[in-house]
Amino acid sequence: MTNIRNTERDRDREGDTGLPLSTLNRESLDLEQKPYSRLTDVQVQRRVDKCIDLRYKADKPILQREWIELCKKEYGDKSVPQYINYWMKAKEEWEEGWRGELQNLLEPAIETLRQGLASDNHYVRSKTIDQIWKMSGNDVQQHKHLVQTIQVGFQSNDE
Repeated sequence: MTNIRNTERDRDREGDTGLPLSTLNRESLDLEQKPYSRLTDVQVQRRVDKCIDLRYKADKPILQREWIELCKKEYGDKSVPQYINYWMKAKEEWEEGWRGELQNLLEPAIETLRQGLASDNHYVRSKTIDQIWKMSGNDVQQHKHLVQTIQVGFQSNDE
C-alpha cells in the first residue's frame, strides 16, 4: 500500500508521468522538452550511414562521446539515448555486412573441399584432408625439447 501512495504522490508532482522521481533524472539522459517530430526511415538510415562512415571507414575512428557531441551540434533534435541508438544500429549493420561477406567467401571454399573429398584420385583426397587439417589448426606440431646435461672437462695428459 505504501508503494501505491508513493507512486501516486510522484505522479502528482511530475506532471502525471506515473514514474518514481528516481527514474526522472533529466540531466543524465539529457531529456529536454523538445518538439517531437518523427524522422522518416530514410533520415534515420542517413544518420546510421554517417555513423558507419565515421566509425568504421574513417582513418581515425570516431568515439561514442564524439558521435554524441556531433549529433547534438549537427542535428540537436533528438535525445542522447536516440543518438546512442544510431551508434548501436551502425555497429549491427556493419557486423551483419561483414558476416555476409565472410559467408560469401567461405561457401566456395567449402564446396571446393567437398569436391576434393569426393574425388576418385587418392592424391587429391589426401591433399584435401591435409588442407582441412591445417585450417582447423591441428597442423601445429608440438615439439618436445630434449634437454641433456653435458659436462665438459679437461684431463691432463701428464703421465
